[in-house]
Amino acid sequence: MAAKNPSSVNQLFKPIIEQVSDIIVITSAGEGPDGKIDPKIVFVNPAFTRMTGYTAHEVIGREAGFLQGSGTDPAACARIRAALQARQPIRAQLLNYAKNGRPYWLDLNIIPLANETGTVTHFAAIERDITTQKAAENALNDLASSDELTGLANRRTFRAELRREVARALRYHQPLALIAVDLDHFKAINDAHGHEVGDAVLIGFSEVARRTLRQIDLIGRMGGEEFDILAPDTNLEDATHLAERLAHELRHSTFLCRDIEVGITASFGVTALAGPDDSADAMLRRSDQALYSAKLAGRDRVHISAGNPPQIESLPS
Repeated sequence: MAAKNPSSVNQLFKPIIEQVSDIIVITSAGEGPDGKIDPKIVFVNPAFTRMTGYTAHEVIGREAGFLQGSGTDPAACARIRAALQARQPIRAQLLNYAKNGRPYWLDLNIIPLANETGTVTHFAAIERDITTQKAAENALNDLASSDELTGLANRRTFRAELRREVARALRYHQPLALIAVDLDHFKAINDAHGHEVGDAVLIGFSEVARRTLRQIDLIGRMGGEEFDILAPDTNLEDATHLAERLAHELRHSTFLCRDIEVGITASFGVTALAGPDDSADAMLRRSDQALYSAKLAGRDRVHISAGNPPQIESLPS
């Protein structure tokens, strides 16, 4: 059945549209001078105002995309726009932003509306708030990808990201560095003060590392007191400086638990992507070998490795 102009909503259905909890947005299906779809809002129901804080008067005539922001997935937006351009229905999940800046997630179901001749003149978007559901999904994802104690990336997540970054760096001929970290004499801390203090030290290290390293760097807990740091767009020299800065911060930090104040140092092994034949596994071996060398040399130091070392059995405690 062909759709009538939605600007004159049938009075019979108006109470339903105004009372439903789902957001309803109707836009035109016109094109801009470049021939690309240029949908403008012609109708919103009260649920839209309750969610976004915008009144109908404030949004009529604007493109619905104005609700998107920095966290909105560009790929999802591109899929929606392609469907609209083809006058096809689409369902997607999208992050939008309210008038006060609050982010919210929507499950969108966009339907083309045609007139008596079959020409699509408008789109109707039925939008359901799934912010709570998304928060629960994100929490589960965090549990699956993060170390429970420190909140850092766990071993599986870190290794997967390392492989992705190696592939990206090789493809685009960009530098990439890897830093292995081992807290010195950590077993002695556990033996002397107990695991509660040991856990406080691990958490303290993660906090020092987060505030010392850059936002683009990824820190992962590999197990026990062993950590790895992935440094994108970073050469061997700069990664060495990065490790030295973290080593310096640790020397001047103490961690308090149950009135017990503990200081730590750490040993570092640094390597960088060596060429087109390099791999994530080879980088892991080199950083471990450099770390092993730093431990043998007396700990609390940074060693580098750019070669192809043999497999090592274990680190000195």
